[in-house]
Amino acid sequence: MDCADATDLRDYEQRELAERVAPILDAVRRRGDRALEREPARLSATEVLRCVDALPSSVVDDFRLAHAPMRRFAEAQRAAIPEFETEALPGVRCGVRHVAVASAGVCLPARPDGISLQAAQGAVISARAAGVERVVACVPPANDARPSGGNVARPNALLVGAVALAGAQEIYLAGGVGALAALTFGTESIPRVETVIAAEAGDGGMAEARRQLAAIGTGRLRPGILILADDDADPQVVAADLISAHGLGPESRGVLITTSPVLAAQVSGAVERQLDLLPHGHDGAHAWQERGMISLAADAAAACRLADRHGLECVELMTGDPRWYLNRLHRCRHVFLGESSGAALADHVLAPASSLTPAVDTASVATFMRAISYREGSAADDGASARLRRLAGLETQARACEARARGRQPALAAN
Repeated sequence: MDCADATDLRDYEQRELAERVAPILDAVRRRGDRALEREPARLSATEVLRCVDALPSSVVDDFRLAHAPMRRFAEAQRAAIPEFETEALPGVRCGVRHVAVASAGVCLPARPDGISLQAAQGAVISARAAGVERVVACVPPANDARPSGGNVARPNALLVGAVALAGAQEIYLAGGVGALAALTFGTESIPRVETVIAAEAGDGGMAEARRQLAAIGTGRLRPGILILADDDADPQVVAADLISAHGLGPESRGVLITTSPVLAAQVSGAVERQLDLLPHGHDGAHAWQERGMISLAADAAAACRLADRHGLECVELMTGDPRWYLNRLHRCRHVFLGESSGAALADHVLAPASSLTPAVDTASVATFMRAISYREGSAADDGASARLRRLAGLETQARACEARARGRQPALAAN
């Protein structure tokens, strides 16, 4: 067989593998638990403890001995991830903070070996060191007997004990491609997670599933601008920024979350008036009707939780204490503090930060963290921002800059 034949054969095998994996992923996405080979039971704390107790004490000691340096190294990685703040321009401060994703899942292949088990333990330890609140592990059940009258197999004490001692908080009996899909999409039994690690150790199906799921982009942040505002916000500026969000791309959206019913009503009216002033033929009104949203939250903490559920790229904080909100946001990439800042002004100073979410087959602490860049304050002349946006054909962004500039001008006396 020459090289060309070998390449053709590999391509054929890869296509065949892709065709086998794709229906499994699609079935789990559409049908949930029913698409899995067995019902993915979650082990109770008692069942997990029983698995750990079933292991020889020497095995438990070896696991703990192996975990200790892994944990120290992971904690050192977390401490070494830099955060900073600097005055990028007079009056404009920019910085970067790092936050852990809210949830992470580690999935073992259907037939794990020592390498995949070690990788799974390392991933769990790294996620815990990063500060992930919910760390889930999916482990395949034992291959021997099933309970009579049921479809849930016995747990494999070695696998369960290993990930439990590493720090997994939830453990499900499910493995392989189906479990990887369940962690990614969520099912009736397994709530979805933000970041998925596949400890596949050469499992071709798992590797292909990773590739296809990465292409789908499940769990990624969505384009758009989300504004958290209270009674102190200028409804004209809020409205202009919401409209400008729809000029960032066909899927981009503008969302306002506020604790103030008065502000919500004012912004709704301001949006309608500003849409009427857009140039003829501009699709801003259609985009707002399709993808715009104004939501009321019971309090500031609820507003932050709702913002994280939306998961939009940019968040603007038009509140009395924007840094309080900054420290409670987890699912975003850029944050703009105060009314004088804003996404429309961003690219003068705040270049888009690269995401720290890597491919799912790596498991360093950074795998489970997200970089959030932020900006506070305004430059001496933001008029240049409006002119540059208009020059680039970004009319709604230009108007958002101008609305912010008008808000800083003193009121003129009537003639």
